[in-house]
Parts: sequence; C-alpha cells; structure tokens
Amino acid sequence: MKSFDVEKILARSRGDRMRRRAEVDAARKASRALYSDDAGEPTLLPSFVVYLDELGTAARLGGMTNDDLRADLRAYDDLRWFLHDDSTDWDADSQRILYFSDNLVVAAPLDGATDKCDFGLFYHIWAAGAYQLNMALRGRMLRGGITAGDAYADDTFVTGPALGVRSGRSPRWTRSSNAAPDYRGGRGCCPIRMPPSSGDHESVAQAR
Repeated sequence: MKSFDVEKILARSRGDRMRRRAEVDAARKASRALYSDDAGEPTLLPSFVVYLDELGTAARLGGMTNDDLRADLRAYDDLRWFLHDDSTDWDADSQRILYFSDNLVVAAPLDGATDKCDFGLFYHIWAAGAYQLNMALRGRMLRGGITAGDAYADDTFVTGPALGVRSGRSPRWTRSSNAAPDYRGGRGCCPIRMPPSSGDHESVAQAR
C-alpha cells in the first residue's frame, strides 16, 4: 500500500490556493485600476457611458437554440472591436466594456488633459453607430444612448449616477439646467459640461 505524506499534500494544496488567490487579486486590481484613486481605492469618475440594448430579445429567447446562441456569439466576437478592441492596450487603459444578456455598457473616464475638445465623445458616437449598423446588417436592431456623468466600471461590474439617466423617447440632445462650468477649466471649446457632484448627471445623446 502506497504511503502518503499528509503534511506535504496539505502544504502543496495551500500553496496552490495562495497562488490562485494572488492571481485573482492581481486580475481584480488590474480590472479596477482605471476607476481607482491615487491610493488604489475604487472611485466614481466623470465618464462617458455608452448603453446599447438589442430589440426583440424577449421573443427570441423563448425559442432560442444552440445555433442561435452560436450565431449571437459569432456576431459579438466579430463586431466587439468597434466598441472595444481587446488586441490593443489603448482600449484596456481607457475604458471598460460589459455584456449582459442583450445589453452592453462601455464606460470611459473623461480626460481633462486631452487635446480633443469633445473629450472623445465623437469616437464613442462613431463606435456605437458602426456597431449598431453592423448588427442591423445581421438582422439585429439596437437602441441606446450616451450619457456623461459619474460612473464606476471594472471587468465585471458597472454602476454610478450616469447609468440612471432618463430622457424623452425622441432622439435628442439634452443638458441639465445646473450643469457645472466647463470641465476643461475654462478653455471653452467643448459643449460638454459635467455635473458638480455624483448626485447629478446629464444626458449627452439619446437615440431610440
């Protein structure tokens, strides 16, 4: 009968758990880094938040098959790069994207030091429009909007006042009546105005 060194087995198991825990902690820290303060604590940041929602999902889910699932995943894999290119460091360092069921959210902190006077808003409008168009070509209609406000996002979780924006049903631009001064500190070239606190936010663009 083969003998076992119980203490050695337990020590190896503890070592494996500690290594896995260290890997999980490192991945979580990297995921949260974009929305963390100088002390490494998660924080709300002024952001653009893109929200897109597929239409007709409730009807499709009732009769969903494995072929439908695989077609969905192929579409998401093929078109995801319009919104977030996983092959580049730039997107990983500047935004987070989450898919859940028939919805997706892209959250990107505003950079007050950027040379773009729209803080990159045009890029998000273009990316959302290109994704929406290509999904439509595959028979999937989407609606959604882009908001500016305080938000937090990592690779598994997104929240913040910017996600709570409600606007009218017609496509339009809106601005809160108590918007703060220009986020760039007075350069004056950008029409985007950020809320003075996490308790206020504004809708930048809404399309339904």
